[in-house]
Amino acid sequence: MARFKNRDEAGALLADALSGFGGTSSVVMALPRGGVPVAYQVAKELWLPLDVLVVRKLGAPGNEEFAFGAISEAGSKYINQETARALGLTEEQIEAIVSRESHNLQNRVRALRGLRPIEPLVNKTALIVDDGLATGATAIAAVLAARRLGAAKVVIAVPICPIDVSSAKLGSDDLIVLSRPQAFRSVGEHYDNFEQVSDQQVSEILEKSRSEAI
Repeated sequence: MARFKNRDEAGALLADALSGFGGTSSVVMALPRGGVPVAYQVAKELWLPLDVLVVRKLGAPGNEEFAFGAISEAGSKYINQETARALGLTEEQIEAIVSRESHNLQNRVRALRGLRPIEPLVNKTALIVDDGLATGATAIAAVLAARRLGAAKVVIAVPICPIDVSSAKLGSDDLIVLSRPQAFRSVGEHYDNFEQVSDQQVSEILEKSRSEAI
């Protein structure tokens, strides 16, 4: 089972796996916040533009870390109907959660990107990078968002995810993964250092990436 010292190391290793995208019309889109340090290493090594694609999970009442769906800044929405039914959620409850999280999503977009427009994806390959996948709900919403924003191809790239996650399940054109353990409980257990990434760190990394690209 692969372990990573931290997100920087995972990103450097992921960049090696994505080396074929260097020099292409690709854009690295990080899922904040944890995906940003990983994506920064990919963008830096491949000399590609970096931005965030803000996605917010829809958490189960009383256990908001357990996602039954996700929404994105591009307006895409994914609901796992089977999970929602298992949780006993009504359509009214789901819409109330979507409405609340949409408000939180817009606040997060302003906090991370400010007034700067999102990096154009029209006719580009979107490399969607996170520090790992668990349920895949946020990744599915991100794929839908990238397609809505005009991406010609969408690739999910992560250091770690469960063995049963596939590009077909996520709706992406490809899925690049460094490690797929048989026994998967959480993303964090595969990192020696999995400290929370702050909004300020995200903003600083994005600014650093933009300055390096000039």
